[in-house]
Amino acid sequence: VVFFVEPPLLPHHRAVKEERMVTLSTSSSSSSFVNAPSGTVCRAEHQKQVDGVTNKISTVDFLPVPSPPRPPLLAKNVAFIYLLNFLITMNAETWEVETVFIGTDMWGWSIELIAAYLSVFNLISALFSLSGMDRHCFRTNGHAVTCSFVGTLIGSLFFFQYRGVSSMNSNSRVSIYSGGSVFVLVAAVMGRGRLFDLASKVSSPERRQATMSLHSSVAMLGRAAGAILSPYLANGYQTYGLFMTVLNVSGFVFVLVGYPLFELKCG
Repeated sequence: VVFFVEPPLLPHHRAVKEERMVTLSTSSSSSSFVNAPSGTVCRAEHQKQVDGVTNKISTVDFLPVPSPPRPPLLAKNVAFIYLLNFLITMNAETWEVETVFIGTDMWGWSIELIAAYLSVFNLISALFSLSGMDRHCFRTNGHAVTCSFVGTLIGSLFFFQYRGVSSMNSNSRVSIYSGGSVFVLVAAVMGRGRLFDLASKVSSPERRQATMSLHSSVAMLGRAAGAILSPYLANGYQTYGLFMTVLNVSGFVFVLVGYPLFELKCG
């Protein structure tokens, strides 16, 4: 008596395109499989003798499908992202420290008033980030990071003291400086967000935690560099404006040169 038993195929099993027959020879207690490519349907015939009767049972086994190869860590892309992250973070930190010097020495403000001034502009940049406006305006990371350095460069031009500005009253100078501050902080928060997004995409899952940790460390180094350099720029608007202009022109040139490395789009 010969029995043929074949379990029903599940829907996702029917989607398997390649089917190969694999013969399985077994005794009453052992069996050996013939190697077959992963992801194929393997039919096996079992023969077992019970009470002098040979039963032939056909079964179906599905070998596991290997996971797709993970992308390697793109060292060139990561180093490029870290460099831009360092520069864009230095922008924001230099602005914060320099604003304290300008507020106390040139505007004659108290520390409490300067702290309130800083909190207002940081709140504006945070609200911009939460609004998601940059996601609607710039669909690719490359466009967003490029425009972030353009924005910080435009803001840097507001920090110079041009002819005729020196004759303005204190409120007018504060207004001009505040306009540049909005450009710098909003552009910086947009650039930091997109660079963080890029850093999470160019690394494999196994290395993502280390990549993101180093990304945060580079950002802290940018803040430290900005805080260290700011006291040497606190001798007037011109020095600070020149430093910020050179910093952001350099960042913009780096973006243009390394633009082909921006290959990933935001989801």
